[in-house]
Amino acid sequence: MENNTQWLSSFIKGKVLTETEKSALIGMPAGSSYEGYKFWHSRKCTHAGEKAIRVDYTAEYVFRLFKDEKMDGEYIKTDEVELTADEFAEVLK
Repeated sequence: MENNTQWLSSFIKGKVLTETEKSALIGMPAGSSYEGYKFWHSRKCTHAGEKAIRVDYTAEYVFRLFKDEKMDGEYIKTDEVELTADEFAEVLK
């Protein structure tokens, strides 16, 4: 069986906000149209460099960006948006 998955990469001048065993929470870069938003991504597909984070994903991947606020000691999502792989790459240009 042949694997025709197309892999893409984008570089984000954001930062890794926190990590778990399997995922990294990445903040969108300042000045982007989604400044203040963040998203979870697999650590296997996240590579932090000195000046940027490389995020690998397939052409079919959907990014789920969100904003949250701390209210009464808990984080509450205040906004959520989905971006296709193409839309995500365009935002980071």
